[in-house]
Amino acid sequence: MDRTVLVAIVFGLLAPAAIVEQSARAGEPTERPAADHEFFERQVRPLLANHCWECHGEKKQEAGLRLDSPQHLMRGGDEGPVIAVGEPSKSKLVTAVEYAGEIKMPPAGKLPPEAIATLSAWIRDGAVWPATAPNRGPADTLDQKAKAHWAFQPIRTPAEPPVANRGWLRTPVDAFVLAKLEARGLSPAQPADRRT
Repeated sequence: MDRTVLVAIVFGLLAPAAIVEQSARAGEPTERPAADHEFFERQVRPLLANHCWECHGEKKQEAGLRLDSPQHLMRGGDEGPVIAVGEPSKSKLVTAVEYAGEIKMPPAGKLPPEAIATLSAWIRDGAVWPATAPNRGPADTLDQKAKAHWAFQPIRTPAEPPVANRGWLRTPVDAFVLAKLEARGLSPAQPADRRT
């Protein structure tokens, strides 16, 4: 392949990525994939809601810092901006949650490493905060929704369903299986012999 053609192909593939990156660094709005929005909603918003908004939310702003909206986040607090978009290592927010500087947040205890990595990745990737997302408190986070899921309900002993063929039951679980079979007009298969 001609070297000129190869250089043109490589430049053609890399140039759009460089333009998008320059645009993001200049603070211009860029189109973000839905995955960024999902990452924010599933991981970043619950983290901020559960660990930051009590002291840096709508009702209370320690050190003049509010972290419950993109406008407030970018403005920062009394000490100035707390994030450097695209540069988590230069972001005061990351330094604080890593307990690496004078300010250590949250004061109740250091966040787990995966939570710190989540914040760092979010800032590195542009600190995307979906414009259409309402500012919700901890009660509206995914953690609260998860609590309503069947898998997170307390273990309980359900009442055994009534069945006609009680002689077939060997364990309490059999009653549930047999009740479903009888509801459909079916009966259990005969027990297999040892050879089968």
